[in-house]
Amino acid sequence: MIPFHRIPFFRIFLFLVLGILLQQYTNPTSYPLKTTIVLFSGATVLLFIYYRYWRSKYHLRWVPGLALGSLFTLSGFLLSQHQTPKAISSPIVTQGVGIIKSIEFREEDRIRITLQPEAFQQSTPLRVNDQLLLMIQGPLDAHPREGDRLHFKGVIRPLPTTTNPDAFDYGQFLQRNGFFGQAFLKSNEILLEPSKNFNFRFLPALIRNKCLAIFRSSGISEPALVIVQALLLGDRSGMDRETQDSFIKSGAIHLLAVSGLHVGILYMLLGSVLSLFFKPSNVISILLSLVFLLSFAFLTGFSPSVSRAALMFAIIHIGRATNRNANIYNSLAVSASLLLMINPLFLFHVGYWLSHLAVMGIVAFYPYLNGLLQFRFIVGRYVWSLIAVALAAQITTLPVSLYTFGAFPTWFLLSNLLLLPLVAPILLLAIATLFFSFSPLLSTIFAGGLNDLLLFMAEMALAIERLPYGYLEHLWLSFPLVIICYIALHQIGQLCFQRNGKYWIGVAVSLLALAGGLNLQWYHKVNSEQLVVYDTRQGLLIDLILGGQILTIESEGLDQPSKNYARNNYIKQYHDHHQPSNTMTLKGDTLPEIHEIRLGAERVLILYGKGKETIVPSAAYKAHTIIIGGPLNIDIRKLIEKTNCRTIVAASNCPHFLVEKWKKETDHPSLTFYSIKEKGAFIFSNRYK
Repeated sequence: MIPFHRIPFFRIFLFLVLGILLQQYTNPTSYPLKTTIVLFSGATVLLFIYYRYWRSKYHLRWVPGLALGSLFTLSGFLLSQHQTPKAISSPIVTQGVGIIKSIEFREEDRIRITLQPEAFQQSTPLRVNDQLLLMIQGPLDAHPREGDRLHFKGVIRPLPTTTNPDAFDYGQFLQRNGFFGQAFLKSNEILLEPSKNFNFRFLPALIRNKCLAIFRSSGISEPALVIVQALLLGDRSGMDRETQDSFIKSGAIHLLAVSGLHVGILYMLLGSVLSLFFKPSNVISILLSLVFLLSFAFLTGFSPSVSRAALMFAIIHIGRATNRNANIYNSLAVSASLLLMINPLFLFHVGYWLSHLAVMGIVAFYPYLNGLLQFRFIVGRYVWSLIAVALAAQITTLPVSLYTFGAFPTWFLLSNLLLLPLVAPILLLAIATLFFSFSPLLSTIFAGGLNDLLLFMAEMALAIERLPYGYLEHLWLSFPLVIICYIALHQIGQLCFQRNGKYWIGVAVSLLALAGGLNLQWYHKVNSEQLVVYDTRQGLLIDLILGGQILTIESEGLDQPSKNYARNNYIKQYHDHHQPSNTMTLKGDTLPEIHEIRLGAERVLILYGKGKETIVPSAAYKAHTIIIGGPLNIDIRKLIEKTNCRTIVAASNCPHFLVEKWKKETDHPSLTFYSIKEKGAFIFSNRYK
């Protein structure tokens, strides 16, 4: 590994990240544009004065570093401020028109459209990059395409806010992807105006659609088509949840995300062809390679992973062609910095981090791992090289994966051994099918082999997913421990190539810090006692957490995606995998249900169901907190009188009119009324985080 002082662009990257984070997590209105420009100008003047008058003064050598760091920090701040849309805070009833940027067809005649607004009926401040998310319930009379103009009438709603603890913030995710609002429309509320003029911006979408049409006409089946669409074109929008989950849980999802792996394979194939006609240093060879890399990135819509890989390969190729050894770590820092300058909000895309970290891991650890075992035969060397590559990439991406997803595919080595070798022939056959599309016979021959390989890949991913202990969930690694993990990996990487005493000490200290942090997490789990009532909008969902054990109380009919979205990010911090987890399902379809649970010395009463008869628990029930779920007819005053409760919680599936009625009846200083629908998830804890 190379020391940090030999990676100058890494420092630029850090300053850009600092500026972006300052803009995202502070109040931007307190830093007006004029103030930022003044600071930017001041840093520029300071840099000029240093090189004009102070350059020979050794004691002022820190000035250019400070000035350049300030410039890049302010650049990151300004770029992030410019790129982040101002989300609306209240609904807007309006008519509008815009250009369709992307389309995703979903099940049950639903269509997801990204719209570039052009005008609204009423004055609404818009910026060039602002986008509107439209969810349309079809079917539509006309087939929409990228570049078409769309007229609509309806309500633009604010982006959703997270109401559950540590849940994925979908509204923030949309805003960081350029959306300022969303609208849910019916097919009769929109009007499509087909585009009559050619727009170069939508050329990649036209090419992708043409490629898909060729694959279909060549006999590629729909299950295989969605896989080649992801492998070659970087579009997973048509893939069903079951197929996507099988690749995720088998540890092969990176094969479906067009990235450095795919770019590298195509780059090597192109290099092999060009080497037959040109030397590597030939100008024509360099230009053709660069045009290919740019074209492929353009075809995939300049996704972060492909842009990073194309940029990195271009830098390395130019360096080697000019007889200069490119510093791979510096190349990674250059690509990471340039991508942030193009779109600073890439910083919050997990794919941006995973793609860079995977390449860094392969560069840092693959040579050492590959050299650990030597095989006489080529098959053994090939198999071990695949294992070494998978291990190297997994080492550097694991901390971020655990922090973000809280899960780990245990059979990732097997999936890489079986599925990774299929990628190159699949790409070759896909390109051959497209290239020979003028000949139906040849394209059908290539498509037949391609179809079989794609279906085989999907079946293998499904088989690996079904292996025992294939996917560990509810794993937790806190952010400080992620930082400690990477400090430890850096020290281990240095130690692999330089057996220096200071690196031994660094490894020992970082591993001790990691062990201490994991023990603190464990202590946090086994000493937590909480009751959490989530906001699911569809039913009642409660988790009772007692020292790592989880008792889930849920209403019948609550679907799994809603449960996962509401609870997974929170519950992974408290679930001990060595302790049993149980589930109790509440029906309440005929008679209301009454359940009593204990949290330490406190009693909690759960009333769930529906009915017209008034429910009044007997005097035997004494509770600190009462949770009400469903449209129950409850005499709140008698309930309080008989149970002596101090807190009443109305679940999100309680009707609004009943919530308002209960709120008035519990208007007393000694009582607390909590509405999940209005305030979000309710947490009752004997021990706080």
